[in-house]
Amino acid sequence: MKHLSLKSLLFLLACCALSSKGLAQGASANPSPSAANAAVAGTPGGGSNPFFISVDTANKMLGSYLSSINADADNNMNVQSFIMDADAIREYLSNPSIKKVKIMLAHTLTYINTGNQGVNCGYKSGKLTVILAGFNGESNYIFAPGNMVVDQAIPCPTACEVVGTASDMYLH
Repeated sequence: MKHLSLKSLLFLLACCALSSKGLAQGASANPSPSAANAAVAGTPGGGSNPFFISVDTANKMLGSYLSSINADADNNMNVQSFIMDADAIREYLSNPSIKKVKIMLAHTLTYINTGNQGVNCGYKSGKLTVILAGFNGESNYIFAPGNMVVDQAIPCPTACEVVGTASDMYLH
């Protein structure tokens, strides 16, 4: 019952958002130094898209994070990944005004509503979520109808996939 690390999930979601917006539409991009280094370190998975990294590079990054939180230890409740509904993300990103996506860590409402408003929870599963909010070329947020943003990220552990390759902490 293992998944992608939090850092890797955030990076992969950002890559997905960038590739489905501006870059997929032919807009120019100035890759960040980390993206440029990833292209040199690994084989870009998106052809000429510098925002993709190879599975080997991703696994190296995953391994470093997972080792840092001692992910293989019994009863380790540090967040290893978040699982989100792809259809919700696609629906939100179908707005052509969205050029980039901000992925923000937040406390869950359950954690807040049990008296923990503003209390540091570290990386504990069930206490953290991610919120996705897109913004336009002028860096102004674009909300879904009803003044909404994407949430409902399911943490692993506790709600991890148990079958298929997605049940592993590494990509293969």
